[in-house]
Amino acid sequence: MTAAALATSPRTPATGSGRGATMHAHLVDYASMEADEIGRATTQASLIWADIGVRLTWDRGGEPRSVSDEAALDATVLVLRHDMAQRMIAAENRGPGVLGRAVPEALRAYIFYDRVRTVSERYGTLDGSVLGKVFAHELGHLLLGHNHSAAGLMRAQPDLRSTRLAFSPDDGAKIRTGILAKLADRN
Repeated sequence: MTAAALATSPRTPATGSGRGATMHAHLVDYASMEADEIGRATTQASLIWADIGVRLTWDRGGEPRSVSDEAALDATVLVLRHDMAQRMIAAENRGPGVLGRAVPEALRAYIFYDRVRTVSERYGTLDGSVLGKVFAHELGHLLLGHNHSAAGLMRAQPDLRSTRLAFSPDDGAKIRTGILAKLADRN
């Protein structure tokens, strides 16, 4: 099964209608992750986004998209191997707890895979769930900007061990509105 198929969620959104709110993430894996980990991580992120009424779909280059270009806001998620991440971390003077970086203007998110893996090992969860939460968080920054929230997934240091980690209702509404506005601007 492809990562795109694994990431599609049939769950009903818990908040807001989100009608037409779809984000399509193109995953670029420089870290050579295991297929099972990618599948679990993309599914985890998609479920988190489904809870705010946004359909999050994925591809890994060359895989067919499940939605038309007009129906989804496109983003790119680059999972960096150690040397690539270290160059970015050093150039931008990122602290030791930073697991990724978002560039909202380019709809591009960078994931520091070795750091995420270290946190996963510390929590005893090498199943992709921490990575999925980091995917969801960094993709959230693409619509919310660089600011962090007081609660939920968009906190500066969210509890990545939590099985109930989710966007706050306010952040969810802003994300849905942001996607729909960007799609309307494009048409």
